[in-house]
Amino acid sequence: MARSELWQTTKLAQYLNTHVGHTEANFIKMDPLTGIVWHTDGHRQVGINIPIMHDNSISMFREQLDVFTYRIYQVEYELHKPTVFNTKVEHSVINYNNAPRYTLTLEFQPHVMYTRVKKALLAYNAPEM
Repeated sequence: MARSELWQTTKLAQYLNTHVGHTEANFIKMDPLTGIVWHTDGHRQVGINIPIMHDNSISMFREQLDVFTYRIYQVEYELHKPTVFNTKVEHSVINYNNAPRYTLTLEFQPHVMYTRVKKALLAYNAPEM
């Protein structure tokens, strides 16, 4: 069974597909002791990350306050728990660990808004993994 087909059989996928719209799932591997440049995701407005392995990694969002200053917000991930995030806000990840960081990331159609996915995820009674 292909990765997307397997994802579509899960309760979370079925719930999100019904309440928000079609989702796709991908695994992201981040090598040890690496970081991702600050960026926004041009192709989507919202995503859900589910950390599979992420010891000693930091995901951050930033808001520009003036020419020289940013306010930084750290994402408080829980292992195996979905976290919705606004991909139009600049974000970055640093993996301080000596092991890879693995994340299951869920993508939505480009028109789907952050607030809609957040509301749906908060209403979802997630089973323990």
